[in-house]
This record gives sequence, C-alpha cells and structure tokens, in this order.
Amino acid sequence: MSVPLLGFGFGSSGMLWFLLAAGIPVLIHLWNRRRFRRVRWAAMEYLLAAMRRNRRRLLVHQWLLLLLRMGMIVLLTLAVAEPYLQRLGRPLVSRTRTLHLFVLDNSLSMGAKAGEETAWSRALAAIEQQTANASPGDGFALVLLARPAKAQVALPVFDRTAFLAQLRQLQPATTEADLLVGLQRSVEVIAQAQKQQPRFDRVQAVFLTDMQHRTWSTAAGENLLPLWNRLQQQATLVLHDVGVPQAQNLSILACQSDQQVPLVGRQIDLQVRLRNFGDQDRRQVPLRLLVDGVAVATQEVDLPAGEEVNAPAFRYAFPDPGDHLVELRLGTDDLPADNHRYLVLPVREQWRVLCIDGRPSTRPYGGATGYLVAALESQPGGGTSPIQVEVAPETALSDRPLAGYDVVFLCNVAQFTRQEARLLSEYVRGGGGLVIFLGDQVLGDNYNQMLYRRSDWPERLLPGKLEGVQQVQAPSTGFVLDPLDYRHPILRPFQDNEDVGLLSSPIYRYFRVQLPEESTARVALAFTNGDPLIVEERRGWGEVILVTTSAEPGPSQQPWNLMPLLQNYLPLVREIAAAAVSGRAARRNLQVGQPLELPAAVAMRHRSFRVRLPDGRQLARPVQAGQGEARWSFDETWQVGSYEVTPAPDEPPWRFAVNLDAAEGDLRRLSPERLQQEILPEVRWNFSVAESVPGSNKVAPSTRHGLQGWLLWGALGLFCGELVLLWYWAGKGR
Repeated sequence: MSVPLLGFGFGSSGMLWFLLAAGIPVLIHLWNRRRFRRVRWAAMEYLLAAMRRNRRRLLVHQWLLLLLRMGMIVLLTLAVAEPYLQRLGRPLVSRTRTLHLFVLDNSLSMGAKAGEETAWSRALAAIEQQTANASPGDGFALVLLARPAKAQVALPVFDRTAFLAQLRQLQPATTEADLLVGLQRSVEVIAQAQKQQPRFDRVQAVFLTDMQHRTWSTAAGENLLPLWNRLQQQATLVLHDVGVPQAQNLSILACQSDQQVPLVGRQIDLQVRLRNFGDQDRRQVPLRLLVDGVAVATQEVDLPAGEEVNAPAFRYAFPDPGDHLVELRLGTDDLPADNHRYLVLPVREQWRVLCIDGRPSTRPYGGATGYLVAALESQPGGGTSPIQVEVAPETALSDRPLAGYDVVFLCNVAQFTRQEARLLSEYVRGGGGLVIFLGDQVLGDNYNQMLYRRSDWPERLLPGKLEGVQQVQAPSTGFVLDPLDYRHPILRPFQDNEDVGLLSSPIYRYFRVQLPEESTARVALAFTNGDPLIVEERRGWGEVILVTTSAEPGPSQQPWNLMPLLQNYLPLVREIAAAAVSGRAARRNLQVGQPLELPAAVAMRHRSFRVRLPDGRQLARPVQAGQGEARWSFDETWQVGSYEVTPAPDEPPWRFAVNLDAAEGDLRRLSPERLQQEILPEVRWNFSVAESVPGSNKVAPSTRHGLQGWLLWGALGLFCGELVLLWYWAGKGR
C-alpha cells in the first residue's frame, strides 16, 4: 500500500517576516563587541594568557548559546505562522481561513426525543464535532432559528472553547422556527464577518434542523428565495438532518371555559381538545385537571393515531373569587413540552350591570330597558340572581363612575355628547363590556360622529357605520335570521336547540350597519341578506356588542321586534352579557411571544410593575407614556406557564397564562431529497444525516495536521536547554 505524500504550508504565512528577528542575538553580540576599549595593564597579561588556553572552549560556548537563542525565535515565529501538513491530493496552497456559521434550529420540535437522545442533543454533538475538527484560525458564528430568530454569536469567535461554552447554555425554545428572519440574520452575519475579518476567504453555513415539515415546506416562499440565492453566493451550504425518526407526540390543542368570567359557586364546563400527532393509537391516556396547583380531577382518554379528539368536559365550581390558574396535564410522549395547557379565569361573586334607559317610563315594561332587566334578573329554578342590575337615565353616563360596572347596556339612547363618548371609550379600553341596543330614538348621524368617527380618540368605539333603518314590506312577516353555523360563542348554546325558536324570532325593523374593510369585528347573528343583527368587536381590554334592533318590542303602531316576548330572549341576553364581560379574561390568556398588557387606567396609577415569571424570576418594568396615556407592557413572554404582574405589595397581582402554539407539536418530517428536488431545486446543498446512536454525528476528519504544538514544545526545550547549560558552565567555572 502506497503512503500518501504530504504537502507543507503555513496558515499565516505573513508571520514568517518575524524570522528576521532571529538575527537580533547576532546584532546584540556584534554591538557589544564594539563597546569594548582596549587598555593594557600588567595583571591583564596573566589573564590573557589563561584565556588563550581556554579560547576554543569559550568560543564553542558562545556559539552554542547564540544558536539556542536564535532557534527559540525561529520556532516561536513558525508556530505563530501555523504550519500544517496535508495530502497532496488537494491543491498545495496556503490554507484558507474558514468561517463556520451554524444556523441552529432551536424550535420547540427540537426537544423531541427517542430514548435518552433528542434532536437537540444530536445537533449540539454535531456542532462540537465540527468545531473540534476545524483548523486553527477558523472562526465560529451562530444563528438561532426559533422565533424571534437572532444572531446569538454575530461576530466570529476564534476560541472554540468559549464558543462551545456559550452553545451549551442554550435550550430549545417554545416557539416555531422563523426561516425568513433566520436567513436574514445569516446573510447579515456573513457580510459583517467578511467586512471586519477580510482574512476569511471561505464560509460554510451549516443548517442543523429536525426537518420539521411545517417549517421546511414553506422554504420556497416568495420572500425566502432571494435570501437563499444570496446565501449560497456567500457560503457553501450544508444541511445536517438531526431529526428523530418516528417520534410519537400527543398535544393539548386548546382548553376553554364555557364562562370566561365565572361566578363563585357556579359550575363551569372546561372543554379540552387533544391531538395525537403520531402514527400509533394511544389508549387510556391520563388527563389531569389542576386548579391553582392542586389536582382536582382525572380522566382517561383514547387518542386514535393522527386524529383530533374532544375530551369529556371537566366540571368545576370555584369556591373563592379572584384570579385562578387552571392547568391541564396529559400523559407522557416524545415531546413533553406541549403536554401542558394553562388558563387564567377571573372569578367574581356577581356581575354588576348598568342599564341606561333612553326612554324611561314608570309603567312596568314601559321603558326601553324593562324586558332587558327582567331577563337579567331572572334566576331559573329560583334563588338570587348573580347579576346585580341598576337602571339609570342618560345623564348617568357622566355622573357615575363606570369602572365599577362589568357591563353597561345602552338601550335606545338618542345621542351622545363628546364627554359621554370619551367616558365610554375609556371604560371599554379599561376592560368594561358595552352592549348597544338601537331603537326608534337613535340619531344615526350622532352615533357615527361620536362613536364611529372620532378624530380626538385613537380608536373608534362603534363596530360599524349606521346607514339607516330597514323595515319589512309586509307587517305580518319578519326578517329571516342566519346563525352563521353557530360559530360565535354567543350562539353556541342554541346549537342543536332549535325548539327555542331563535331563528323564527319576528324582527321587523333594524339599523343597517356597514362594517369597515379593516374591521376585526365578528358577526354573531345576521339576516339572510347579509346585514348583521349582533356584532362583537374587542376594543382594548373590553368588548363592544352592537345589536342593530331594539331591546324592547317598540311602539305598538310600528314594532321593531317581538324577541323580548319569546322564551329565547332570556338565554340570548345572558349570553350577550357573558360575552361582554369576557374581554377581561381574553387578555389574560396568551400565546408565547404575545406581550402582557395592563389597562391604561391601571398603568397610570403606578410608576412600575414587578413581573414574576414561570421560572420564579422577578423583573421590574416601568410604565411608559405614549399617545397621551400611560402604557405598560411586558414582551419577554417566551416561557410557558403562569405570569404574575404586581403593581404594589398591598395590591393583588394580575395573573396571565402563556401557552404554546399547538401546531408546533406536529413532528412530521420532510426528507432532504424532497427539499432538494421539489422545494429548493435551485439551491446547492451538501447533505449530512445524523445516525441514531448518541455521539455518532461524525464529520469527515480534516486532512491537515497542525504543527504548532510541536514547535512550541521545541521552543520551550531550547529555553530550558539554555538554562541548564548556563548552570552547568557556571559550576565548572567554580
């Protein structure tokens, strides 16, 4: 077998200029000789005679010391120049310096495991192997793909030990991968490195990912292709597949209560939706319910492979008011991170409701709010109603503090002043629920001017523009209703309950409402001609619900509707009230990355708030001023679990729940071959696949062997040799 020939080169050939420093000992020797002045005296003759006898021996000593010192300088210079040996099969040129850019997928799915090994651990092992095989002088950079994608190590690091130490401190995130921003950061890192470190003449971008289908199937997006093209012009692209094959995962997709703001002692139903993302059936999987950290119920659920299942509802009654944390825990699988779901529910002892009557009357059911109040105060089965209702005229809008009420009903109110409109806007943005019933006294132009188009307020209050009253042609028939598949929570109790006759409710007159194009409003109930009857829209922390007809039958000669006279009016009004108070709870339950926010009225009373994170850490964040009002938010919500925001030690905390994006639990993988052939055929990849054995992420060993260590040891040996010789000769002289 033939022995491969070796070539010799230098990684930093410019350092060889320092070899000229090897002449410094000679120059010092010659300079010292010129400094002597000959003076002859008697005793010197005897000394010269003795030196002539030892001249040859002293000359050998001097030359030996000179060579040792020159040799030390030469060896140190060569070591700094980074010499190497390589096989002659590659071009025999000076070694190029390489920038190794690791683009690491640290999304949630990278935590999937098979046995004791995870995709994340395989990725770290691959990076450690490649950095160990890198040549001296190479640089390392790191970009993380999980949202928010960022350059973790933006400037090249040449100390591989420091680079790996920073890498080992990382953990998989709780979000999905963001290829767009990740590619942008990668292009920026390479451009900055080549600008600040021009000695890099080769760049290798290594993508380490589990090849999750959800992420890589979108790699050819319109905004992504220009970045791929630019990146492959800057670097050699390597795709290292570290995914765990055949991973099985169960996930809690959602958990919601049928009552967003439950009442003390009133039973609620918690609906839980589950998904088996794996290809194997799971039977009798335990699902536990915890309230404020205490387990209160357990059930077993069968989860067929690849299917979504609604678990039987948990029923629970809260014994105390306040913010309560509900947690669902599912059995174990290959991705434990998405087996938890959290929900914060603000529990109240009762709801306080203010009904503004635009047409007061002393007769029973004579005013605009008579039937509405009766529906709110009624209690099926007897007992005390949990809803405390107050009725007031229009003047109460500016006389009473609205913040003390959970819901304000406006019934057939004719018009509003600027002050009243502003007070209503502040009330809703602070978390209040506003329900507007129209009627025959409503002045549409005033509503549009004061509640819909307000130049002195940042957001409109009315969901849409009032365009006039619509009425049936034949008095004996009413408009036909469309429930829109019962999608809105207000109508869900009526689904499969056609006997209550909601869709046959006679409605003869209503205001036509035009929703703007940018509207975020949701239509709960509409007419078959497309006009909305009930519209809901979130504003700040509160909810606005517009009912385009009246809360009463109306004048006998021109009735607006007969809904208040029917049995479906009571449950409909109750559901509208429940939806109106849901705004306070909706802003408490967020997804990872969404900011925690407090109402402006709360923020303006304090200078800062302290946030307690799920891991126990506490951070202080000040209140910011913006757009004429105080504002407080906290956007570092990358952990899953319960957050507590405390305004002051003597005030109760505001609790929030932050959950995962359940879609990230889909662990289906995209093969590198399909990525190359179907999705990114124009991108040139070098593929590398991790084996399924821990520590088997091998990278081809480098054919170059550095000689710096041997040269440094040689320089140290010469230094020690000089000391030994000087010590030995000094002893002989004695």
